[in-house]
Amino acid sequence: MHRSSAVGGLCPLKHVVVVVMENHTFDNYFGRDRGRDCCPAATLGCLPTHARALRGPACACRYGPHEVAVARALARQYALGSRYFSEVAGPSDPNHWMLMCAQSPLVRNRFPWEPWPDMTSIADRLEAAGLQWRNYRGRPRGGLAMLPHLRASTRQRPWQDFLRDARRGDLPHLSWVTPPFARSDHPPAPPWWGGGWLAEVLCALGAGPAWRHTAAFVVWDHARRRAEGQGPPRSPRRRQVPLAARTPSPGPPVVWGV
Repeated sequence: MHRSSAVGGLCPLKHVVVVVMENHTFDNYFGRDRGRDCCPAATLGCLPTHARALRGPACACRYGPHEVAVARALARQYALGSRYFSEVAGPSDPNHWMLMCAQSPLVRNRFPWEPWPDMTSIADRLEAAGLQWRNYRGRPRGGLAMLPHLRASTRQRPWQDFLRDARRGDLPHLSWVTPPFARSDHPPAPPWWGGGWLAEVLCALGAGPAWRHTAAFVVWDHARRRAEGQGPPRSPRRRQVPLAARTPSPGPPVVWGV
């Protein structure tokens, strides 16, 4: 991202906000909505944790529109990545590392007794380019605080600080925002807990002066197991996850794929 970059030749892009939620598939949230790619409902089954958050073990792992109203509102108004896949089949840790570092030393979660892996991240590359970042974390090891060499940085902030900074327009070039675990969309918590938190974060951003110069991305870290959703048949390890994006360019909703 360059200071002089622009989207569509319109408003100059000065800020990027990345909000990382947890553990849902494109099918969970959007299903066959508006003809987007998804797996047939009959191929999906609920894991026990999802069954508690949904409607029982026989459900198709698909939420109703009123249950995921915030995500559906984002999809209607902004861009939705209908062909976006988690890089690792699951679980969370490797996909967070992939988002932040474009690599992962593990394809599983780190065990509690293991040291935290450390590697070069997007934050390091921004600093090398003279650009600013902040990690607004809902958990002590949330987001860029997963990386040991970044934990002592003064750019580590509690997620509540994002609400204040966004409203007054005091944002860095990159804001990495992660929720408290209970509001992260992680099953078995109901999706409206995470949706309420997400609405609070985005409303604060929209109320501030930086909104018209900000690109915001909301992504879910991974889709975990095949029973919860899958990518194209020829890529069985890829999992289709939701990605919503808002850029400074005005216009109708866009559905795009990567």
